[in-house]
Amino acid sequence: MKSGSVYKKIDIFLRVLMILSTLIFALFIGLLTALGWNSSLNYQGDTFHTLAAVLAVAILLISAGTVLCMAKKDIIAIICALVGGIMSVAVSYRAIAIAYDQGWTSTTSLYLDRPVADLWTQRLYPILIPAAMVILCSVLHFFSYEAKLKREENKKRREEKENAPAPKILGD
Repeated sequence: MKSGSVYKKIDIFLRVLMILSTLIFALFIGLLTALGWNSSLNYQGDTFHTLAAVLAVAILLISAGTVLCMAKKDIIAIICALVGGIMSVAVSYRAIAIAYDQGWTSTTSLYLDRPVADLWTQRLYPILIPAAMVILCSVLHFFSYEAKLKREENKKRREEKENAPAPKILGD
């Protein structure tokens, strides 16, 4: 088996995991949490309205990083995933701290009397999984042999274009 085909299989496997984790953790769980914070604005106050908006932006940045990674725009994908991941950690930390300080407990029958901070910890920190997958896939692609060859080819083409002889001005 060729090493290139092993790399391709690993790359495809990681990209499928990245897409699935983005769909499940970021878009499904994260956006539903942000919508829940917005819908219960009367109970939680304006702070959670702001946190919900920032969490939604963070999730959209992570999702954009996934799309950019699939399009092999590695540097921009890494930046989007990093910014989105940092924003989601900051929002999660702030929301969990507020819930812990206020001593909020769940009122649903499934999680009766369980601290909300524990529930949010389990649901919000996995949003980092797609961000990490985007960074991993983008870094692996950026340093891959085929990407290196493509960059060298583009550099050679630019140098040839720069060093091309100038067109004649007068028709001698």
